[in-house]
Amino acid sequence: MTTASTGINEAMFGAFTTRALSTPALIQAMIDSGDGISDLVLSPGRPPQVERHGELMPVPIAEMPVLLPQDTAGIACDLINGNEHVLQTLKDQGACDLSFSLPDRCRFRVNIFRQRNSYAIVMRMIASKI
Repeated sequence: MTTASTGINEAMFGAFTTRALSTPALIQAMIDSGDGISDLVLSPGRPPQVERHGELMPVPIAEMPVLLPQDTAGIACDLINGNEHVLQTLKDQGACDLSFSLPDRCRFRVNIFRQRNSYAIVMRMIASKI
């Protein structure tokens, strides 16, 4: 991460604190929570949620029963991973789109957006085989 993106990160996401679960571990737990999952939803004040067969369902994760604003900010920062173009888009427009993958598992289209002075994230799973 460059110095410029580090400054933007701190200005946009605040001070970083250690979360109980890493972003890849959280995503892994969410996708392992059942079959038929199409989307992962991460919003402050709610538990992690998945869309399963068209229905939004909470995912019980002991380390993160309810997401805090600093949790979603940290997850957003991890997903953006210092990409200056994406950071600037989020700063200027309040939302950004990017891709993310868990090696040897799955890929996602990701939308990160600001709402009520915090960040929310929606991740759409992309089929690995057409």
